[in-house]
Amino acid sequence: KLEEGNYREQFLKIHKGWGDVVVWQTIKRLSGTYTSSYFLSSVDAEATEDGIRMKPEDERIYLFLLQRTMILSITITDTNIGADPIKTDLKSYDQFNALDASLIDTPTLVIQGEHDPIAPTEYQVKLYTRLGTGHKQWVTVPGGDHAAFMETPRAYFIHALVSFLQGVPLIPSTLP
Repeated sequence: KLEEGNYREQFLKIHKGWGDVVVWQTIKRLSGTYTSSYFLSSVDAEATEDGIRMKPEDERIYLFLLQRTMILSITITDTNIGADPIKTDLKSYDQFNALDASLIDTPTLVIQGEHDPIAPTEYQVKLYTRLGTGHKQWVTVPGGDHAAFMETPRAYFIHALVSFLQGVPLIPSTLP
């Protein structure tokens, strides 16, 4: 139990590490409900003093699981579309064209692979310019295709996503 008085000296008596400014900066950075550290960890990355870096190969698992999940989801979706008696065609642009982007008022990141054959630039421009949110960003992943997060420029994709999320203001919690 700490006594009234000089708390700094009392903390330092417990452990000299409490005198390290980096410890207190880390506690402050990680004390929010949502932190970039949680997101970075979910994509096998971490924040270091030198910036964001991927975790060592032998510590990575989440991107592998995400990639496997996406491949499985795409396979199931493709199978279901083929077996759909109504023949709903998600491979057309009808649903995209029906989207009223002006109704989207949440922070939005539009990510486009440089060589994306499914969502070409003219469609991205249409979406981006019509977005109703003031907090929007458009990133083109160099060398990327439609699934840039699963391809070689994955680090660029992750960096763009993390940078965007770091700029999104958090809604204060209404919980006690």
